[in-house]
Amino acid sequence: MDRMSERDCAQLRSGLGPYLLGRASPAEAAELEAHLPHCPGCAAELEELRPVVTLLGTVDPDVGELVPPGPPPRLRDDVLTALRAERAAAPVALPRQRRTRLLVGVGAAAACLVAALALVLPQMGGGGPERVQLTAVGGASVSGSAQVAQHDGTTTITVAARGMTLHRTYGFWLQRPDGTRVPAGTWTAYDTDCHVTLQVRMRVRDASAVGFTTLDDHRDVAVGAL
Repeated sequence: MDRMSERDCAQLRSGLGPYLLGRASPAEAAELEAHLPHCPGCAAELEELRPVVTLLGTVDPDVGELVPPGPPPRLRDDVLTALRAERAAAPVALPRQRRTRLLVGVGAAAACLVAALALVLPQMGGGGPERVQLTAVGGASVSGSAQVAQHDGTTTITVAARGMTLHRTYGFWLQRPDGTRVPAGTWTAYDTDCHVTLQVRMRVRDASAVGFTTLDDHRDVAVGAL
């Protein structure tokens, strides 16, 4: 580069600042823009000055000091929204005394519920089935068992027995402690093996025995104690 070119570069570089600040005249700006592609030195200095000029754009011209950038316009709304969401998600901390009273109240309610169930469940009779062995009486040669289960106020009786007399009709019953019997139904033997399920409107806990009798002569055939 000759001496004249160096002088031109020195003059042009002095105008880099006004050019970046947008204060160069159109002729000066055009001259720089034509020169920069062919002069790496001026182009490099232009890039070095660019951050400085950007920083100068934050200077308050009235006080000559840097003006810190303000918060984004939506920052306040975003912070308030986040605080509301966190408050809504956070568990409410009860005072220690109130927590103690609450736990005592829950415990008392649970105890009352258990006591109520203890009284109600026997009345409902929701227990599991009870199987009893049937004992032949009156010289009968039958053997078997009866399964007794209560559902609400109805008792289901399932009898499985062998040695039944063909073509005879049997009556099944539940017996109360006072000896009275509540009929559960009848079954006619078309086989010597009996498997029958009957229902009676009576609670198991009110019965003392289960059994069946021949209907033609009213003789007990088999009885099982409950």
